[in-house]
Amino acid sequence: MRYIIDEEINLEKKDYLNSKQYSKALKQIIDAAPENKVFTVGLFGGWGTGKSSIIKTTEELYKNDTSVKFVKYDAWQYVNDSFRRMFLRTLQEQLNYKESEYMKKFYENKTRDVKVNHKITLFNVIYILIGILITVFVLKNQTFDIAAKIGTVSAWTLLSTILTIGTKYFDCLKVSVTEPMVFAPEQFTDCFKEIINWFFSKESFIDKCRYIITKLTNEEFHGTKLIIVIDNIDRCQNEVAYSLLSDIKTFLGNQNKNIIFIVPVDDVELKKQIFNKTKGSNDNKENEEFLRKSFNTVLRIKPFVETDMYVFAKKIVEQNNLEFNDDVIYLASKKYSKNPRRIVQLYNNLLSEFTFYEDKEFVEKKQAMICICLIIREEYFDFYKLLINSPLFLKDQTLIDKKNKDDIASVEDFLLISKTIIQKFDVTVIEKIINNNDSYYAGIPGEIKDTINNFNCEKFLVLLANNLKIKNEIFSYLINNKVVSAVRNRNKNEIFNLFNFIAEVNTKEGLDTYLQNIDGQFIQYGYKNIIESTSNYDAVCKFIEYLAEKHFDTAKKDLISIISNFNVEEKNINKDLFDSTLKYCNDFNTSKQLVSSFDLIYGESGTPSNLTQNQHDTLITEEFIDKRIQKITNNKVMDNNLLFLCTIFSNKRNYTQDNLNKFFENITKTMTSNQNKTFEVLHEEIVFMIQIFIFFIKNYETYKKVYSNNNYLQTIHNYFFNPRNVNGSQKVYLNEILNNESYLSDSVLLIKLIYILSKETFLMPNEYAQLKAHRSDVLMSAYYELIDKYDMSLIGIANRVLDVITSLDNQEQLKLYTHFCFLVKENNVYVVTIDKIASKFSLLTDFTNLKEEKQKLIIELCDDDHYSETITDSIIAKGDEFINNLPSDILSRIKKVFNEDTKDKYRNNYVLLSIIAAKGTKEQKRIIKNMIIENIHNHIEIKESLNLIESGSFEQSIQNEFKTTLHSYLEEGIEIEEEVKERIGKILDE
Repeated sequence: MRYIIDEEINLEKKDYLNSKQYSKALKQIIDAAPENKVFTVGLFGGWGTGKSSIIKTTEELYKNDTSVKFVKYDAWQYVNDSFRRMFLRTLQEQLNYKESEYMKKFYENKTRDVKVNHKITLFNVIYILIGILITVFVLKNQTFDIAAKIGTVSAWTLLSTILTIGTKYFDCLKVSVTEPMVFAPEQFTDCFKEIINWFFSKESFIDKCRYIITKLTNEEFHGTKLIIVIDNIDRCQNEVAYSLLSDIKTFLGNQNKNIIFIVPVDDVELKKQIFNKTKGSNDNKENEEFLRKSFNTVLRIKPFVETDMYVFAKKIVEQNNLEFNDDVIYLASKKYSKNPRRIVQLYNNLLSEFTFYEDKEFVEKKQAMICICLIIREEYFDFYKLLINSPLFLKDQTLIDKKNKDDIASVEDFLLISKTIIQKFDVTVIEKIINNNDSYYAGIPGEIKDTINNFNCEKFLVLLANNLKIKNEIFSYLINNKVVSAVRNRNKNEIFNLFNFIAEVNTKEGLDTYLQNIDGQFIQYGYKNIIESTSNYDAVCKFIEYLAEKHFDTAKKDLISIISNFNVEEKNINKDLFDSTLKYCNDFNTSKQLVSSFDLIYGESGTPSNLTQNQHDTLITEEFIDKRIQKITNNKVMDNNLLFLCTIFSNKRNYTQDNLNKFFENITKTMTSNQNKTFEVLHEEIVFMIQIFIFFIKNYETYKKVYSNNNYLQTIHNYFFNPRNVNGSQKVYLNEILNNESYLSDSVLLIKLIYILSKETFLMPNEYAQLKAHRSDVLMSAYYELIDKYDMSLIGIANRVLDVITSLDNQEQLKLYTHFCFLVKENNVYVVTIDKIASKFSLLTDFTNLKEEKQKLIIELCDDDHYSETITDSIIAKGDEFINNLPSDILSRIKKVFNEDTKDKYRNNYVLLSIIAAKGTKEQKRIIKNMIIENIHNHIEIKESLNLIESGSFEQSIQNEFKTTLHSYLEEGIEIEEEVKERIGKILDE
């Protein structure tokens, strides 16, 4: 394993991104900088784009030029120290300048004593007093002779010694003041000037001679240059970055020396620093101006293109003998396409990541997936946290809960880049990389385990579909681990939830292979306990029926036992469980066992849904129907009871005449009990009857077989439309509502429904005539609603409907007409005669309105063998101008009617013949050719025949036959019109 060192390089030796051009450009800028001026150069480029290497290479270009000296100051290294102090210290050290006394005081604090205080203690005083007493004693006992003198001297000496010793027992307290170093702006400038002056005074004797010579010869002289590089300004805090630029411009930029400041910086980050420093100011232009004035010129590193970065990433791998495959190189170059340094860091991190895996073959084959996971962990940690439990999110982000959508917003671009690579790897590989887990069930993604633990069936099925290779392992974990554990521990809630979960899973994913284990485990606990405690009745009943179909019927027996023991007194009726049982356990034997429970639950009220035909026949008895009929209480509103009864009549095959008699008797009895009703109330009742009759219309065939008594229909009709007393005056409902659209439309619909249910014996002459004369539009809308909304054929009144059609410019009438054109009976016999349909062709070929819809219908009629000839004749009858304006789709269909059998019919129809000649088949053109030759031989229709010949629609061989025939025609010597003769001559001359 070989790591890559991220360091400055000489681009003359290694230049992966063609960056040495910037070094050459920077050298040219340095060489061209103004003499005796401070010149500031900004080297702008993003982090990691090689700015340091560019400067290093530039410095190498000057290695043989002693007149140019580089000094480098890292602003970030000394970010916690004063820039002015550390800058001067760096300048001094790199230029080997010996620090002067003037500069020292700016780097050292000065200390001086202000006063000394003595402090006397009791211990010291005692010592002094003892000394004095000894001295007095000696003096008192001595005479003043020689010996006395000696004694006196000795005494004073002793006293002096005592005093000296005594004073040492006094505490001396000195008061000192430390004066900090002073570093004012002007002093900073002075120090900088001192160093600079010293540096430029070192010019060699040769440099000075060159200077004199260039002055005498008026040549340009380039003297010693000091290049000061101030790096990493953009990494400093806001105020530091701002101060650095200010100091360079204000205090260092006023020297009359050849000094060039180079500031390599990420200008985008620098702008943020400057703007943050002046946060609160609304004048961004002022901030931009500050940055612009900080540099005399700028050399900008241009953004890298992706191809360049791929080459860079590949060369790094080759140069350092890294065994990364092309997918890793691609990922690195795409993700860090703007930053070479990040590519190097990624490679190093990836090498470290590989150390986690003992299986080197796994690393070799999965290194691209390891790289993707590493990038996500480093760059998008919020998303990585989601992957820890749900690795499948990496393959399908649509599975992520909406509440977590924000966590992937930033990673979407990278996922798009790496999508094709991710799809190469199984979810188990992704989980192993993310979790570094390789246990017995490690192959099962953590998110699948989570869905089982959380009983999230919907999500589990989605994940299962994407992990079919490990389907057996997943179900083994579910049954042999989770279910067995729950049953062994008698964990009631866990068992109920797992049973519901497995039942739901089974609705989408058959569990045939595992049924024996599943059934055996739940039998141990007891199906009755599970069923009575479940909540998802649909899934459970479906699963129970599935078990029964596979001959595991214990659960179904227990289910039927529970339902059969429903009892009103004991209040143990579970209607939801019963409905789910009806829905999924709908075989005949089960239905027979549920009759009493069904009557118990629905005999008085309620509406079971989706009964099968078998259940209708078994569960709904005549007694049950009569019981529900007695519950009819409202003849204006379709309540649940009426809706249920109508559903029964629409689906039950064995209801009786007696059931229907009681049904209509109950309705008409309550309806006609009060004749003095306003037409608003009558309208409500009409809507009610329409809803009922629609159910019978939908089950019309069964209704016809069972019911033959039309008396109740007549009674209902008379009730609505015969004159009635309202406040002492006679009222006719139909007269009252002729100008009320909604009321009139519903009334017409009721009339037609009665007509249909009466098996066309109820003729409605008065109402029909009145409506047709006064409001045919309402009548037509009602007919249209019958076919469009109620999907009825209107076979019995087809001719009457067609009589009402007066214009096909109306969308409803056109659809009705189209409906009857293609309305057939069971034996594929057309209901309406061709003549009746053709009577409206003139309306169809009038393109005033609905042109496209009409043309579409014409095409359909032309394609129908039943109508093709008739519609073609109608179109041809419209004349040349009409035909010539028809679209090509219709013209191409018209020609189909012309053949050997029909040629005599169309012999004189030269409009059709010209169409056939232009667009017909070879066989059709041959027939026309023979007809033309026959006409010429018989001296008839000569001009019309010449028109066809002159059209140029025939191939050359046929044209030659025409010429031969015309030549013979001229030789016969008959009298020919001059015009005809000239036309024949032109044809022969061509």
